[in-house]
Amino acid sequence: MNEHELKQRLARQVLRCRTGVLLADAGHLGKEPDLAARAGMQPLDLTRHLLDIQPGTKYADITAETLSRALDDISKSNGVRDCILVYNLDLPLARLDDTELSRLWKHLRKDLQTRPKTLVFLLPSGAEVIFPEAERKLWDEEKRLARAAW
Repeated sequence: MNEHELKQRLARQVLRCRTGVLLADAGHLGKEPDLAARAGMQPLDLTRHLLDIQPGTKYADITAETLSRALDDISKSNGVRDCILVYNLDLPLARLDDTELSRLWKHLRKDLQTRPKTLVFLLPSGAEVIFPEAERKLWDEEKRLARAAW
């Protein structure tokens, strides 16, 4: 499945929780706004967003709770498009321990139900530490995992 197919599947509103994961090769990273535009998604740099919502700080407070809250707020936000490509998620995820990481992925897979926005999380293909194989398998089984085709 590619980014277009993932977006279409999540947009059908058959799923109660409209979140997905898009894996991209390292050579494609840094071109996220272009990918979002081609796929009809609104790009959102999560690292920049975390700094913006915590004005006056040089470093974002990153915990599973702050990430959950920020992503939940994004899924309920007004925006130009109904599908948001969330990129630079790997940097905040790398700060979490295994327990927090597991809790956050479960939250993103199950708890963002009936939100107005679809969220697609862009991650590097080789991000096994922040997107463990067991978690990857769950997203794949639910047909909510894709690979960037660009």
